[in-house]
Formats: sequence, structure tokens, C-alpha cells
Amino acid sequence: MNQYYVTGYMGQGAKRMLYDLNQMEYVKLIDDEIGSRLLRFVYYRVMNLLGSYEKHPKIKSLFYPFYTLYRLSYNQECGHTVIFFNSLFWLGYDEAFLKKLKKKHPQLKLILYIVDPMSGFSTDRFGHLFPYFETIYCVNKKDCETYGFHYYPLVYSKIESRQSDVSASSDLFYLGSGIDRNDILHDIALHCNQEHVKTDIRVMDEGKAATHYREITYYDHPIAYDENMNALLGTNCMLEVMHEGFDNPTQRYTEAVAYNKKLLTNNSEIIHFPYYHPDYMKVFENISDIDPMWICKKEDVNYQYNGDFSPVRMIEEIDKLEAEGSLC
Repeated sequence: MNQYYVTGYMGQGAKRMLYDLNQMEYVKLIDDEIGSRLLRFVYYRVMNLLGSYEKHPKIKSLFYPFYTLYRLSYNQECGHTVIFFNSLFWLGYDEAFLKKLKKKHPQLKLILYIVDPMSGFSTDRFGHLFPYFETIYCVNKKDCETYGFHYYPLVYSKIESRQSDVSASSDLFYLGSGIDRNDILHDIALHCNQEHVKTDIRVMDEGKAATHYREITYYDHPIAYDENMNALLGTNCMLEVMHEGFDNPTQRYTEAVAYNKKLLTNNSEIIHFPYYHPDYMKVFENISDIDPMWICKKEDVNYQYNGDFSPVRMIEEIDKLEAEGSLC
């Protein structure tokens, strides 16, 4: 049996998406590059003093021997594969470290799983790292066609939910960035509020939105995932507004299916997704397409979800390819 190590993910949300992997004996989740709390504190303290390590690679390299991936003992009795999860893995694991890691442990196989569209990130910032990976998976089919990646839809772990607080109840709930979606979110909120739809629209702003609308709640810090889940469980319908150029399954889609919530989206491709149900999922192109009565109508939503978004399925597929010798 191959041994897997999953790392590179950031924040509570990403960690919760991988929660199912905790049940797999041959998978180890590595939350931080450096395991020691003291050394991790020093690492980030120095980074804050420098502004970043980008212009000080030699100083950063002093910490490489303390990276968990570097210090692990990889026995020869089985294969070892490291899966880097997320598009921002390179902030911690740069080229110098990957080169050092492969030199010390040449038997290691490295896999990258990109969970964001390439258009939203500076490809030139980490594209030069691609040759270090045996395989690169991506959630965006267009990027797979452009860069030769392998497609794998976004993974998600469903955690058995508790009853939501009544205070978190809403007819329509949105959580996400608002950089390129601020105005349309405002228009949706106005349209819904005029029709007495109780909206809960939360935008991660970080000071980038040109205009702040009173119908939207803006945050300049990450929202605790438990708070997000409480609002999700307490809503009747989830709202999804896509980034331009991206039309693949998203976290909002997987959450709606996993927790049996209606989904209002501007992604016309959703009709081709597994679990699409015309009674529970509606597509809008214009604000006038949005039906407030449908949003508010209480229904017994049931997608009959069978757990196939789970990251366990992804590990099983990779392990099968490893066993067949066809992982490339």
C-alpha cells in the first residue's frame, strides 16, 4: 500500500474539505510546513520582519531542514506520494525546497492538485514548478486543455451537521469574494429585498471593493468555517455567482448537494453536473430571471448524495493508478 501525505492547503475551509482523509490509515495530513510551534513562530516572525521571503531566499532556506516533509522517515517498504493541495502551495514550498526534498528523497512522488482557475493567479509565479510533479490535477477543464493537466472535480467532505441557530436563518445565503462580483451581488440583494426575501450576503473584501453597499456584509478577515456552516445550514437557498471564465463545479455546488440546499447560480453548465435537479437548482442570466417565490418556498430537498465528492475517492483513484503504473 502506498503512503500519502497531503499538504499545502490553507485555512479552516480547505482543511474541512479534506476532513474525510482522517479516516484513512495510509494518509497523513500535514497542516503546516514546520511542525514545531516554536520554530513556526520564528519562521513567521522573521517573514513579517522581512515583509516576505521572496527577496530573501537564503534566509528562508535556513528553515528547510525543519520542514515536516524534509524530516519524515520514508521507509523503503512502500511507495510515498506527496499531494500538494491548493494553488498557493508555492508560498511555503518553493522551488529551492522542492529541489532539496527530491535530492534527499528521490523516491518521493509529487502530485499537485490545483483547486482554482489559473486565470485568477499569476501562472508565472509558480508555473516553473510544474516539472517537479509527476502528475498535476486541476478542477478547471479549460486549464487542463491549455496546460495538459488531468481533470479532477473539486473534493469536499461532508461533516454530519448539528441543528443551525435560528438567528442564522435566511432565505438566500452567499459567502465568497466580491472583487469582480460586488455590483451583481448588490443588484441581487436589492431585487430580493424588494420582494421580501431575507438575504444574507457576506463578502470577503480586504479593502478591494470600490463600493461598499449596505445590503452586503463585508469582512476584512477570514470567516470561521463553523460560522459559515451555521449560516449554510440555516438558509433555504444558496447563491452562487461565478468568476468570469470558470464554469466547473464549485464549493457552493458541493455544499448545496451535500446538505440538501437549493442553489441559485449563474453557471449555465450546472445542468450537465451530476446531481443536477431542475426543481432544486435554478440558473439565472439576468436579475429578472430570479424568482423570489422559488427562493422562499420550503421544500424537502434531497439529491440522494452518495459521498462521491469525498477526497477519499481521489486518493483511491490515484492509488489505483499507482498500482497499475499508469500515474503520469
